[in-house]
Amino acid sequence: MYDAYFPDISMPQMDGVRMARSIRDRGSMSCIVFISSMESRVFEAMPTQPLRFVRKSRLHEELGEAMEAVLRQWQCFGSDTLVVTSAYQTATIPVNTILYIESYDKKQQIVTAKKTYTVYKSMAWFEKQLHNRDFFRIQRSYMVNMGAVIHIETGHVVLCDGSRLPISRFKTEEARKKRTRRLFNAPYQID
Repeated sequence: MYDAYFPDISMPQMDGVRMARSIRDRGSMSCIVFISSMESRVFEAMPTQPLRFVRKSRLHEELGEAMEAVLRQWQCFGSDTLVVTSAYQTATIPVNTILYIESYDKKQQIVTAKKTYTVYKSMAWFEKQLHNRDFFRIQRSYMVNMGAVIHIETGHVVLCDGSRLPISRFKTEEARKKRTRRLFNAPYQID
């Protein structure tokens, strides 16, 4: 996966719109900027959620603005996002805004400072997606963003928003070690 793609709508071998659909089907929300002279196919490409369209006839005028849009997108969301389907809508959630994930009744709730998303994915799926992103499963039903943990007590972790989540006594020592290692890394972002 790449952070950005710049396909032509009409390419030999693989159609650019088909390529963009394939990127989205894999769950990627990478920036897609179509560069093409086939303006008649713009509406066909819209379901792939492209960031911009650059006309070949105006390449010099439009490419700079498209690159600035890609950079703004990275600044707002970073390239580290989690893409999930919630209530029949696809949501792109910046990973650094997730406080914790709670499992109940075959559903998972992704809790951020501003919104909660309910999805039908297993906790194992989230562990796989977030295994290199500073998340830790503190108990059977909870996975926390270690950057959001401000205190670990006997039986609970306390998050930056005041949430108190139960922690397994078997996970407490490992959680404390992870938190200690993380103290010098970037803090959790609430915005």
